[in-house]
Amino acid sequence: MNGLRQFDCEGNSVPYRALVTLYAKVGLHRYNMWQLTNLQLSGLKKFNMLMGAGASTYCITLDAKEPASSSHQTFQVHVAEECFGTLDLRCYIARPQPTTTTTEVSNEEPLLRWDNDFSLPNWPLSLNAFNDQKRFYLVKKSELRDHDWIRLYLELAVCAENRLLTDEDLSKLKIVGVAIETNQDAENPPLIAKTANVYIRFEDLLGKDSVAILRRIMDETTGYLSLVGDILSQVKAPSSLCLMGEIQNAEQKASSNKRFSRPRRSHGYKRKHGLRSPVRRSPSFY
Repeated sequence: MNGLRQFDCEGNSVPYRALVTLYAKVGLHRYNMWQLTNLQLSGLKKFNMLMGAGASTYCITLDAKEPASSSHQTFQVHVAEECFGTLDLRCYIARPQPTTTTTEVSNEEPLLRWDNDFSLPNWPLSLNAFNDQKRFYLVKKSELRDHDWIRLYLELAVCAENRLLTDEDLSKLKIVGVAIETNQDAENPPLIAKTANVYIRFEDLLGKDSVAILRRIMDETTGYLSLVGDILSQVKAPSSLCLMGEIQNAEQKASSNKRFSRPRRSHGYKRKHGLRSPVRRSPSFY
């Protein structure tokens, strides 16, 4: 059935629970970047979504907590999918629930004053490309825990292609390496840059070597957060990209297995495309 549907997250018949959870985390991620806080998702309360084929919009009410103080507060998040079947979304609203007694809670219409490029870069074909430290920042293994948005982005890209995946499915993903590319004139370090390209090498649900490219843009004027991404299907090995601290072990393993390797015929990759939605809808909470 098409049209606006309301779901209570305490029920059992909640569609796309893993995807909605990721969207809720995106909202808190946006709020944390904008307000320099450290709120974490405690649980989903309810959400509205537009049912039917194609991209949709989600208005989510959730419970957020501050780990340091153990305090909780109710949050509202509005995420709009710009494309179906691949990661392309905008987060327009991420805020504590207004303390108002009126029924109107949000008439915010996205200003859509985007002057940024949302196109994804190509995955570097050179095996030594990520050694360019002026262009790429290689993420250390110890930094993944403090910057859990990296795994969030990966899970979003995977779940966007198959929104029926569960939390258990997504937990099987293993990050092998991460490189971050930013404008060299950016004021913030790569891990907290407002605009960045993120290259992730990972093991997919079947344990196969895969790669993902993602682009994050946070509009400095409006605070809107945009995320686009693709899982790339490559014929050859993704590259030597590994988490810092594991590179030496990977190089030793590659060297020991070199005589068993076979030449590859192709050096390209295929990018998957989703169906873009021309419709932009206003948020609606309840």
